[in-house]
Amino acid sequence: MLKILGLELKNFAQVPNKLRDNPSKNHPSNQIGANLGTVCHHLYLDTYGIAPPDPNPAYCLYSPMFTADPRLRVIRNGLGSHKEAKVGEYNRFGKAFCRWFLYEHCGITYFAHMDDILGKHLHPGFGDFRVIRTCEGDTPDYFCAESTTKLFLAEAKGTAASISFKSAKFTEWRNQFKRVTITNSSRNTFSIKGYIVATRIVSESQPRTISKLLAEDPWSRGQIPIDENAAATIGRLIVTQHYANILEKLRFPLLAFALRNAAVLPAELGIRVGVWRCPIPHLKEHRFVGGFFSPKDAPVIGRFFWESPFRPYRDVSLYPSLDLSAGGFTFFGLEMEIFKAVRKITLLNAQATDGVRPLAVKDDLPIGFSLLRDGSVIAPLEWFVFEGVTEL
Repeated sequence: MLKILGLELKNFAQVPNKLRDNPSKNHPSNQIGANLGTVCHHLYLDTYGIAPPDPNPAYCLYSPMFTADPRLRVIRNGLGSHKEAKVGEYNRFGKAFCRWFLYEHCGITYFAHMDDILGKHLHPGFGDFRVIRTCEGDTPDYFCAESTTKLFLAEAKGTAASISFKSAKFTEWRNQFKRVTITNSSRNTFSIKGYIVATRIVSESQPRTISKLLAEDPWSRGQIPIDENAAATIGRLIVTQHYANILEKLRFPLLAFALRNAAVLPAELGIRVGVWRCPIPHLKEHRFVGGFFSPKDAPVIGRFFWESPFRPYRDVSLYPSLDLSAGGFTFFGLEMEIFKAVRKITLLNAQATDGVRPLAVKDDLPIGFSLLRDGSVIAPLEWFVFEGVTEL
């Protein structure tokens, strides 16, 4: 589901090619198209813990809340029933659009919440660097990375109100980048490039106004720009935090704990995983570790097929389609080679993080099928075939 927003950029020395009307000119288009399914994939990774998501992310979280208009517009008077609820919902979508924009147009693949890093001594597995607060007030939302040596800060905002680069709100958001810095045991401080991504989402009660995404490119405070040595140290932490979040959703709490704490697990401790394949031509050589979410109207059906001694098929992905009245089943997983590379970190040390490589992803995927470079996938279960359980 493609939705159109207005677009404004500021302080981008190099406008991403996909955001240019003319590839030969370093000037942005005045609009941007966003795949709502991919945005909701980022929303799921960013917001949900181990609880099953509701509504179903494979069918675009919140898609019923948006109008059929090709421009991004929510129904009636906006998200949420009252002020506090609206603030929460717009913030969630602001973060999702921020992650989507940085992923899609700035090459950023890995995200760690600032709360997981700020003010904490990084454990020995990641060197002697520390991210500290320089003054009171809000800080950027994310530490994120294109790779372990290319790091960024990011601040996400979502609102129904009018915003502009000249507004007092944007000035306050810029100030957030002055409240954190990277330091080491020698008391050197390092500045780092960042992004502010603010999304205004309008409702159908504002027919003459358009939703708009504004992005700016500031720097944090620091004596010197961050070097590759320092970047690699913190970059490994960002990548491991990113995958710890995914592994928690996949119900591997021990692996997630090891990633968050640079703990080394004994090699003889096997991890049992469900293995799936996808028959889409350019994905048929890949395997995925994962499972599925059952809709609320089908728990009894699921138990019957799992427990019945008369199961005619071993492929559990065939069962949901037998009850045509049931809701959709959703697959969530991680590409197997990436899973193995992440698993290797827990068996060796933080240096093994450098062996994690992003997945090459093509755009020609079915509607409702979302696959990211980090290897995470959300899609209707019908696109996957269960192969069995193995130990890694």
